[in-house]
Amino acid sequence: MEDTQKVRKYVEIIHTAAKESAKVVSRLKEFYRYRDEGEVFTPVVINDVVLQAISLTQPRWKDQALADGVNIDNPHGDEQRADGAGNESSCAR
Repeated sequence: MEDTQKVRKYVEIIHTAAKESAKVVSRLKEFYRYRDEGEVFTPVVINDVVLQAISLTQPRWKDQALADGVNIDNPHGDEQRADGAGNESSCAR
């Protein structure tokens, strides 16, 4: 019985990894998509985008890590500000 549960857990992990990989591929396709000449990029504070991405995704990865007994510390500091140009709403995806 224990082996069946172990196999089920591994299959679930593989399934989750496959779904996450498909999402990464979709995001990469979006990143490399054709851009219209009229598309305007505005100044973006990269640090803000990173903080937003962390806050949006933290409930998932933090719960998963804690369930596995792993504590992830986010030592994000504001000592270096990184700026760039882009579409801020697209950057946080």
